[in-house]
Parts: sequence; structure tokens; C-alpha cells
Amino acid sequence: RALAIKSLGREMDTMRVAGEAALMASEYRAEAIFVDENGVGGGVCDRLKETGVPVDLCLLNCEREQADAAIGNPSAFVALGELKGGVDPAGADEHWKTTRSALARIRTAFAESEAHPPLFFIGAAIVRTMAGELWRGLENNTFANAANLTDDGQLAAVAQWIRTL
Repeated sequence: RALAIKSLGREMDTMRVAGEAALMASEYRAEAIFVDENGVGGGVCDRLKETGVPVDLCLLNCEREQADAAIGNPSAFVALGELKGGVDPAGADEHWKTTRSALARIRTAFAESEAHPPLFFIGAAIVRTMAGELWRGLENNTFANAANLTDDGQLAAVAQWIRTL
């Protein structure tokens, strides 16, 4: 289940919107939250990620006004990814476990479709075991790209890759 939050009211600040979004995600047991990261949405995404609420990266081939309809069309998906912003290496294994689960759900959701958007991962705390799994995933095409959020060169490479899609 995905939760698309269009607006929770312009009078709310980003912290309140993020709190409301987290409550809604919990209440509806959403597996993902899609937030437009432009403008105020960027702060909402930052806060949700900081509190451990999963925010997936979703690139759609459509105009902003068509996003709701595009989510129901597998061929509209250009790429899908997972962003983990926690920097504590002690929690990295748990973040990696939820990342693998989220990406497996994406693969399952698209299994019967002709569309197979590339998957990517961006994480702030990548420990040695995760790095090994990521590398193998890149080698066997499980992942199309990956980056360490704290490495400007890797992040720039993923951004450049996204621009080519």
C-alpha cells in the first residue's frame, strides 16, 4: 500500500505535516509515502526520513498534474529507489533489512508487468556487509545504481545517471 499525500493544509508547518503524514502512514499501514519534494515537501521528506518513516524515491514519466494517474500505470515509472538518511552505523543493518524488503516488494509488484524500472539505493551509513551486498547487486543487475549519501562524488554520479533516464 502506498500513501500519496497531496496536501495536509497550507497553514501547517513542515514539522506538523511530517507528523501528520507519519500518523497516517501508521494508521493505514502504508509501505511507502510519496511526497513531492519541491518547496515545503523537501523539509517534510527530511523530517520523515529522520524519524525512520520510509520515503521511497519514485521517478515518473509524466507532468506533475498527471502523477496520481501515472502511479497506476507501470510503464510510467522511470526508476524506483530507496533513500536511507540515518548516519548511525549501529542502525545500518536494520536500515538495510528494510531496504531489501522494500525493493523486493517493488520487484514483486512489477513482476507481472512488462515494465521493469531500474532500482537504486542511496544511504548515509553503509557498513562493510551492506557494501558487499550492494556491489553484488550492482554486478548482477539487481540494482542499477547506488551511492553513499555522504560521498559527494557518488551522489553526483547517481544524479548524473538519473538525468540520463
